[in-house]
Amino acid sequence: MFHLHCDVDNVSLYEREHGVAQSFDPHRIYDQALPMLLDLIETAGARATFFVVGQDAALDSCRRFCLLARSRGHEIGNHTFTHRGDLYRLSFADKEREIAACDEALSNLLGEPIRAFRAPGYYLDRDVLEILMARGYLYDSSVLPGVVNQLMGVVIRWQSGRAIDKAFGRRRYALASQAITRITSRKNPSRTILELPIATLPVARLPVHTTFVFLLGMGYFRFAAALLARFRRDAVFLFHAIDALDYPAHGDLSRKVPALRYSLEQRRRMLGEMLRTLRTAGFTATSTRLVAEAPSRWPDSRLWA
Repeated sequence: MFHLHCDVDNVSLYEREHGVAQSFDPHRIYDQALPMLLDLIETAGARATFFVVGQDAALDSCRRFCLLARSRGHEIGNHTFTHRGDLYRLSFADKEREIAACDEALSNLLGEPIRAFRAPGYYLDRDVLEILMARGYLYDSSVLPGVVNQLMGVVIRWQSGRAIDKAFGRRRYALASQAITRITSRKNPSRTILELPIATLPVARLPVHTTFVFLLGMGYFRFAAALLARFRRDAVFLFHAIDALDYPAHGDLSRKVPALRYSLEQRRRMLGEMLRTLRTAGFTATSTRLVAEAPSRWPDSRLWA
């Protein structure tokens, strides 16, 4: 079964990361890109989790989208308040503020608790886990197993032509489990949280999410989807809101973000095919519903013991 997740990183975050002047309309992600993704996902008969950066909750467009998505059976997750790439450098208290501020902004907006988390840059440590468990989160989905996340950092630094203080996962993720696992708190053994790793290929551990599909092509996706379906394991397929953004063909990010190398119509067709292909193996209702209904189904993680 496939879990559909979408990271809602606004364009300003990409502009900042790639050293581009911040000028693109921040509402376009919520008013144009995400409604398009929502329609494609629902046409495939699926529901998704949208991981939102808390500071965007100040935008009317973000608030409208979150309420719309929730009303249509999707869920909203915590992607920290400001999406700091240097999360790994922060003190426990500062990490807690990043998580809590996003949690409060989104839960106040929706009138219900937030139960899903993804960190910027696929970074996760014991501090973050303890904070999430203390706040009653059901699952995290930050780990990208394998070594490619380290290579991603090298490529982005090369493209931007400057040093970037951002973590891209951790070296220990090379050996991280590719299956859902349960992590137990060291401070309070009665607290647990599930880790839903982002899908990677068996053995080769290459990422299977839209950035790599736009980079390597649909042939790679068809092969990866068939292989994942054959293994019959829950897998998180990750989209990014920018995948569906109507962005100028010659804009400053067009050569730096793989999705933007294609026209909007090409991306619409590719995203539609991805969803139709994944549908043959089945979708989960939402990740939160799955993990809430079967809390004892998942094995304990040795990686975080």
